[in-house]
Amino acid sequence: MLGLSIKRKFRCQAQKKMEQQKRMLTGFNAKTKITQEEKELIREKKQALKDKHERENMGQFEHLYPLDPRASDEKIQVYENLFVKAREVFEE
Repeated sequence: MLGLSIKRKFRCQAQKKMEQQKRMLTGFNAKTKITQEEKELIREKKQALKDKHERENMGQFEHLYPLDPRASDEKIQVYENLFVKAREVFEE
């Protein structure tokens, strides 16, 4: 608070004190907490937007994973084995 007039210095101190009191009364985050169900709903909406964007912008590429629910058991097993091996290599 160097270079401030005394009047301005007191005004800044009073403003900081008011902000501090407001935080004490409302908590650090003035937002209300959202429930787990709301979080899940938001997550599902964002995932749907992401999937839509990927489908529209794939071009000539093929979507490999996550697998389509209609995928064959062989294909599902191949990807599960691949992830198991990748996890083993990563943990070494």
